[in-house]
Amino acid sequence: MQTENVTLLGWQERFGAGKACLDQLIRYRWSDGFTCPHCGHDQGYFIGGRHLYQRTACTRQVSVMAGTIFEAS
Repeated sequence: MQTENVTLLGWQERFGAGKACLDQLIRYRWSDGFTCPHCGHDQGYFIGGRHLYQRTACTRQVSVMAGTIFEAS
């Protein structure tokens, strides 16, 4: 998937903060739906309070923000 380069400031100006920002980040990361980077399967569920997906079979958790400009923020 090809995405545009966006700075943190540009992202905030375009998407604001909170849920709208999180929703857009999810669309960028998994435009075809969630796929576990560890096992490659697509069966998982979102844990909203922690902003991560958990794979149902391997139980690995994947943060929406990991590997992005928002990691450690």
